[in-house]
Amino acid sequence: KGKGRTSRIRRRKLCRSSEPRGVNESHKSEFIELRKWLKARKFQDSNLAPACFPGTGRGLMSQTSLQEGQMIISLPESCLLTTDTVIRSYLGAYITKWK
Repeated sequence: KGKGRTSRIRRRKLCRSSEPRGVNESHKSEFIELRKWLKARKFQDSNLAPACFPGTGRGLMSQTSLQEGQMIISLPESCLLTTDTVIRSYLGAYITKWK
């Protein structure tokens, strides 16, 4: 016979709590500078924090529960790094010569 419902619930909670989670790295200087750069380009702060994840490395971690269909992030065009923005930057001349 099984140990019962309470035992199963306790075991599930224990398993969930032992899952590897991301470690918040928003205190690091490079992320502080990134936030300043984003803010200067009209990015509105979200509930995401930079984190380091075991096995996959750096990424963004939600600080709140997410709902299905919820927008996670919206970046203004001024924050996007595209081939067009690179070509228009000071690097453009070097890249077009290199082709």
